[in-house]
Amino acid sequence: GSLLLAVAKALAEGGVSNPNDIIFGCDKQPVNGHLTLVPKSNLVKSDFFDYPPDRKFDAVVMNPPYVRHHLISETKKKVYQKTINHLCQLIGKADLWAYFLVKAVSHLNFGGSIAAILPWSFLQADYAIPIRQWLTKSFGQIQVLALGADFFDKAEERIVLIWLKEYG
Repeated sequence: GSLLLAVAKALAEGGVSNPNDIIFGCDKQPVNGHLTLVPKSNLVKSDFFDYPPDRKFDAVVMNPPYVRHHLISETKKKVYQKTINHLCQLIGKADLWAYFLVKAVSHLNFGGSIAAILPWSFLQADYAIPIRQWLTKSFGQIQVLALGADFFDKAEERIVLIWLKEYG
């Protein structure tokens, strides 16, 4: 819930009253210990790929799982690809974060934004080329900040922060 708490704090500092009421979360294993101010009805216990596609938001903040492609079953890859196929075609070597990022875009309202913590492979992997090209066509602004491997405790790889703005 760290990202949701940071969003709530930023909204409150920006003058939004009751920011916890407009924050939503989806996780297979939601933890509400730190998120006690967020209504339980706003925290969905679900696989993100089962999250209803008609749920739209102005902003999505995410830190998707960094599971390597060879650890994802072929059955799951087919499910993920079918879920996002209408937006972006990914090759079979895409890691799990890539599917999550594309799925997150499907939940944006026109003009919406995404902030994501992604692995360095977003910038370097061949499988990420179609994603970067698609994002370039889909968003009015893209900002990227590359960080070192030691930026987060126990992070074993370099990461990038991306901000995708003005969807559509």
